[in-house]
Amino acid sequence: MWLEKAEIFLHPRSEDFSKLFGVLSSIHSVKLLVLNEETTKALTKERRSLPRIFDNLGHICIQSTCLNDGLVPALASLLIGMRHLITFHMKYEPIIPLLFTKYVEVITASRFDREYWKSQNLAIIDQLEEVTVELSSGSNELEFARYILEGAKNLKKMVIVYLPHQSTRIEAVHDIEMNFPATIVFKKRPRRPKPSYSP
Repeated sequence: MWLEKAEIFLHPRSEDFSKLFGVLSSIHSVKLLVLNEETTKALTKERRSLPRIFDNLGHICIQSTCLNDGLVPALASLLIGMRHLITFHMKYEPIIPLLFTKYVEVITASRFDREYWKSQNLAIIDQLEEVTVELSSGSNELEFARYILEGAKNLKKMVIVYLPHQSTRIEAVHDIEMNFPATIVFKKRPRRPKPSYSP
C-alpha cells in the first residue's frame, strides 16, 4: 500500500503489457520508483493511460546503458504523464564488454538535442528540484541536462557524473553554471576495470 521504494526491472514482451500495467496498478503509493530501460519503453509503447502510481510520484530513477535514441521518446512520454515529480535520476548501467558496445552507443545516442526537449513542453520542468545525469556515450544525456538547467526554475541541485575522457564534453555546462543559481556538482566516475579472462 505505502512503499518507500520499488525497483521494477522487467524485459516485457508485447503480450506482457497487461501484466506490467497490472503490477504497477497494484502499487497504491511509492516514494521512489526505479525502472530499467525495457520497462520504461514498454510503459509508453502502447497508447494507454499510465497507472495511477505516476499521478503523485515525486521521485524516479531510470537505469540504462545510455540515453539512446530509442529510449528518449519513451522517457519524454513518461515525463509528460507525471505531475508532481521533484527528483529525477538517470543512472548509467554499463554492459560488458564495454569495447563491444562503445561504438554502438555513440551512433545511437546523439539524435535528440535541447530543441527536441523544448518541443515536448514538459510541465514538470518547473517542479524539478534535484536531478542526477550520468553520462555514457553520445550527446543525448548532456543535451537533456542542459535543457533542464536552462528551463528548471526551481532546480536546487544537479549532479553530472562523467568518465575521465568526457571532461571536455561538460565544458558547455560550465557556461550555464555561471548564470544559474542551482548547485551543479561534477563527479568523475572511475573507469571500470577491464574483464580478465583466464585460459
